[in-house]
Amino acid sequence: MDIGRLRGADHPTVLTVLASDVDSLAGLGDEEARKRILDDLGSYVKFEVRDIDWEYSHFRSHASQPLFVNSVGTWEYRPEVRLTGSRREPLVGQIDKTISNLYLAGDYCRSQIDVASLEGAMHTGIWAAHALSLARRAAGDRHVAQVAEPIRPVRFVPQQFEEVRRHLERWAPLAARRSRLVKDDLLAAARIRRQRPVASAAPAEAPTIEGQAWTRGVEGGAMSTAHSTYPAFATPTPSGSTVWFKQRFTESSITTKPVTLKSCAVVPIPLLFWDARALCIEGHADADAIDLLLRDQGLRAARPAGSEGAVVQIWAPDYGGTTLGPHKAVYALVRIEPPRQCRKEEEEQLARRQSWSKKVSVDDGGGRVDHWAFWWYYGTSPVNQEFVRDVWGIPNNELATIDTSYVPEYPPERRLRLLEDGGVALRLKIAKGDPGAQRMPLFRTVARRAHDTGENWVDANVWGPVEEGKIGRDDGQFQLRKDSRIEKQLTRVSFEPARWRFFGGYEGIVEIWDEKGSGKDPVQDTDDRFEVVKKGDAWLIREFPRTIPERGAKS
Repeated sequence: MDIGRLRGADHPTVLTVLASDVDSLAGLGDEEARKRILDDLGSYVKFEVRDIDWEYSHFRSHASQPLFVNSVGTWEYRPEVRLTGSRREPLVGQIDKTISNLYLAGDYCRSQIDVASLEGAMHTGIWAAHALSLARRAAGDRHVAQVAEPIRPVRFVPQQFEEVRRHLERWAPLAARRSRLVKDDLLAAARIRRQRPVASAAPAEAPTIEGQAWTRGVEGGAMSTAHSTYPAFATPTPSGSTVWFKQRFTESSITTKPVTLKSCAVVPIPLLFWDARALCIEGHADADAIDLLLRDQGLRAARPAGSEGAVVQIWAPDYGGTTLGPHKAVYALVRIEPPRQCRKEEEEQLARRQSWSKKVSVDDGGGRVDHWAFWWYYGTSPVNQEFVRDVWGIPNNELATIDTSYVPEYPPERRLRLLEDGGVALRLKIAKGDPGAQRMPLFRTVARRAHDTGENWVDANVWGPVEEGKIGRDDGQFQLRKDSRIEKQLTRVSFEPARWRFFGGYEGIVEIWDEKGSGKDPVQDTDDRFEVVKKGDAWLIREFPRTIPERGAKS
């Protein structure tokens, strides 16, 4: 609203802007919140930042000013501003009879609207102006115009609404029938997609026009607008070290199946990735601050022995290929305590195995698989964004522009840039380091959803070189742009980088088995697939071979 006009036609523009959708502003500082409001305002009102008079500009978050809610039992405590009742008769006990020059208005006042809202506040404001104008005119100020009473709400007549409902009911069956037809069309299209030949089948010869191949998409178009990857990407590209994949597919009876996303893109599950390179930055953060971030999910940060800090990892993988297509990503993981039910299940399984093999120990929890919760996620692929949000269950993910330089030959440095608003928000410049561990540990990701715990096994095979080294905030290897969203999130939990690892090549499986992201393998429950054994000073995780019992056999 331009309230400058209230002070005269020649007065400079004074805008008051109300941001009612506050979810996107929650948790931001005043400067960032003000910037986002101005950016949004710019899509409606054309102005330049240099036009703003900052000396007279003020941001009010109202964080310490709770809203009034007219709940049951508050009516008797709210002041009265109505001058007449339903019969237009003066009401008794009004405040203007006691304090003649006081006129109250606001959503907390009694009104015919009787809802704590902007409309209710305006209604009482007009009543207050009406009362004030009458008092001024009664005092002899005849130049003051009398303000009319506010328009009274329309009387609610239930019989009229019942009559309207009876007229609309005859259209309800038609609307329902139309809805069923649309649903049937969508289901028929989905069945056609599921009946497509699997990836192993020989592809049909594509028609050609003047020797050039083309593909017919939906509605006769040259290409489909749905970025489906099934069945073409259902199996890994034969590059890198795919022997591991072949063994997993043969021995574990892993088969991909299609899942249809809301955009109508069809993708395979489980999620496979190959020819991947990644930088991993590991550091420590304030565990209590992490707990505040995760409390809505019912999760708690793990406290390593002898430390009060939480472990945070920032991964920056560059996937040469996945079942969703090639893409880059930058995301943060927080090591958490295994959920109670998960701990109970794992301890029971380890105890059963202990009775079978004395090599297994559960004394110090060393046999537990690490659990990692997703904190935030940035990626370059729209298909991947939709998949990790709706299937994997990672809501805090955004599209971003990510640049990586992981070529080992020249320069002898690993580089990454993540852009935000055209500027570099996160920059990594890691020199070549010392050889590190050759095995990426098996772990479980936790992305909780309403219908399950959101736990999924992630198993990877490292076949390229691994380097590692120490890292600090001030050594130039790890750089954050001040006031960027990533910088604010990491500063909020007092994150301090400690070490880095670079994986020169790996491939793996995220065990998602249905469209709801379930980590339960329909062939064999994934919780029973692993045993943890100790050889010397090292813990090893051994996978049981997957076998399907014969019909009638005891499992």
